[in-house]
Amino acid sequence: MELKDEKPFYFKTSGRAVKIWGGESISNPNIAILEMVKNAWDADATDVKVIFENLKDGKSKLIIRDNGSGMTQEEFDGKWMTAATDDKVTSPITKKFKRPKLGSKGVARFALENLSGTTTVMSKPEGESRGFTVTFDWNKYKELGSLLEKVENKSQSFQKNKEETGLEIILEPLNEKWDLEKTIGLKMDIESIIPPYAGPSRFSVEMICQDFPQIEGISLENTLLKLATFKVISELQKDGTVIHKFLSGKTVLAYLKEKKPKYTCGPLQFEYYFFYRGPSEYQEKELDKKVQEELNNFLDDWGGIKIYRDGFRVKPYGDPRNDWLELNNLRIDDPTLIPGNEQLFGFIKTNKKDNPELKDTTTREGLIENEAFKHLRDFCTESIRFFKYSRKSIEKKRQPAKAKGKTEKIQHIKRLPKAEIVTPAPKILLNFANRYPEGFYSKLESELNRAYIHRLPNATLLLARKMIENLLYNILRKRFGTEKEDVWWDEKNKRILGFGPMVQNLRSCKKDFKHDEASINKFLDLVGPFLTEANKNAHYVMEYLDNIEQIDKLKIEDMVDLLLTVRENLK
Repeated sequence: MELKDEKPFYFKTSGRAVKIWGGESISNPNIAILEMVKNAWDADATDVKVIFENLKDGKSKLIIRDNGSGMTQEEFDGKWMTAATDDKVTSPITKKFKRPKLGSKGVARFALENLSGTTTVMSKPEGESRGFTVTFDWNKYKELGSLLEKVENKSQSFQKNKEETGLEIILEPLNEKWDLEKTIGLKMDIESIIPPYAGPSRFSVEMICQDFPQIEGISLENTLLKLATFKVISELQKDGTVIHKFLSGKTVLAYLKEKKPKYTCGPLQFEYYFFYRGPSEYQEKELDKKVQEELNNFLDDWGGIKIYRDGFRVKPYGDPRNDWLELNNLRIDDPTLIPGNEQLFGFIKTNKKDNPELKDTTTREGLIENEAFKHLRDFCTESIRFFKYSRKSIEKKRQPAKAKGKTEKIQHIKRLPKAEIVTPAPKILLNFANRYPEGFYSKLESELNRAYIHRLPNATLLLARKMIENLLYNILRKRFGTEKEDVWWDEKNKRILGFGPMVQNLRSCKKDFKHDEASINKFLDLVGPFLTEANKNAHYVMEYLDNIEQIDKLKIEDMVDLLLTVRENLK
């Protein structure tokens, strides 16, 4: 049989694909809006506004506006208009703030079709004197026989100042009625994509809705976390080492470290808080009735275990009634010790770089349930078992408060059942291993903690001085570099400035840290007494601390925490 070359065939895409990829694949309209917020993160925006207009008069409109870098017409054509690009694979880090990019599939924009009749994108590219708009009439894509690549989307350009940057997405009219309940739901979703433990640096999201001003009062009050009876921190390290810590307040009551077969989901950290939802004989202090009610409302809205990757929430894990770890099934056999989903508030911290096997589904609604996801579940279940045995040992040693008439100090756990050995953890001063900018800080922390554990107050103080002084130098050098070298460098003596002068320079330059001025002010309030004590101890042999309790009064942990927060926001 003789074969003759003919005209090749190419795949064509029906205009209906917009509906299939968008509205039909992404069931929750909030997902599409959250994806636009994440795109603003990828564009190095520092401010995002989600604005609802005219919800009550039938001409409703939604605007998502950011101050990021915007897109040129070429970038818009190559990225926005091309589905499933490899941009975030080939360029995974943003140009300006070096953020890990969060988008990956490029199909969530089609879900905007499910929100409104038309979508207008206004782009103000950075450094350009002209911007442009593109309008998508989604009805054109529904016409019989239309091909995706043949549908025209009207574009216009306009004059702008080069300083104006950003992207604005205008959806009008909205297809569905947005009442107070739906708007509050979106508000909570927007708040929840930024983790409670630390918001992404230089990034704020605000929702504005004049029709429903009630939404302005909704926020995640982290002060309620302080009411937790117990807290667990479980860490999976890169080499497969697993560390579990069981705490009451800041006191570590149980500690377990062991080497496990290497999980394919790590490294990562799992942190969760356990609450009694009513009076308990094991509760050291009964809560005021109003406070208990507020706490229960908090757990109803925010309870469960959430997943955060690169600082953003992965939906739907931890949504109300989303018990993805099946805790309520686990507790059927032992309801007195295993926590229910509605008794916990927790989060898992991961990132794409270190956890490449934890992958989004195509619809961006959850993670693919592959081997890595199974290992993630196994690791979390192992942590819950650690909680169970730790709680059992502690509550066994705690006499009911009513029977005693007074509070008894919790004792350390000494032993758990086979393969569940937990050793008492000595009280340490610092525990910031995962937050230091360079590796040598972790070694310094270990040395400092050893001095503290062995109750050597003067050695502890000198090492703490070294830690705080060097973190301060690290911050000033990172922020000002060679442009303002005298802030951190003594040119005359060719060495780093002394601790005191650097503190003074931080005080005079604090307005240059506009996103962290509050943290810096707190640090400056604490560092004065510490600096006085540390200098006396360093320069005068006859001046020394008598006991380790004097160290606790110097708020060393708080100062290191504040400096690390400032340093993290300089990325």
